Amino acid sequence: YSAIAGDGGSNVRSAKIKINAEFPWILNIYDPCHNLNLFLKDLGKLFKDTLIIVSGIANYFGKSNYGTFHLDVQRKMEGVREGIKSTAETRFSSSYLQVVSVHDCMSPIKKCVASGTLKFDTKATKKLLPYIKEGTQHWKFMAEMSGFIQLLSSGANTILTLEGQNTNCADVFYAWVCIAYHL
Repeated sequence: YSAIAGDGGSNVRSAKIKINAEFPWILNIYDPCHNLNLFLKDLGKLFKDTLIIVSGIANYFGKSNYGTFHLDVQRKMEGVREGIKSTAETRFSSSYLQVVSVHDCMSPIKKCVASGTLKFDTKATKKLLPYIKEGTQHWKFMAEMSGFIQLLSSGANTILTLEGQNTNCADVFYAWVCIAYHL
């Protein structure tokens, strides 16, 4: 082997130091997926308000079996393959995947609300309605989600690629070059 990679946790860091002490030719590198995830988190801070709304919509469907059922029916009729993702369902780039899911499900959500099947009428959900119904806030929200997706897509897709078993240092370098190009 030529390198050992892992996150910065104390148990992993200690093992990497011991391996490197016994085999000094083995490179001790930080896990690129963890680095990329931290990078994506930092970029996500630019979209704090958007992520709060996305999280609110995702939480609504995460807690409502009724809402999830009707969203599933409507999205299948519209050909939307996946439902709303919870940040707990994913490991790396969870905010990115959640925003993509809300963005992709927005048309079925709007139709469910317009038909009266779903109501955002509680104190906690009322504030989400302007971002779902047609109007200035809705289109601004959709544009912000699109910007978030475009900005983070190269990094999130890179994480999926680098999690493969046959990844090498050249792949990591190429991934960072691709991300820099897209930014």
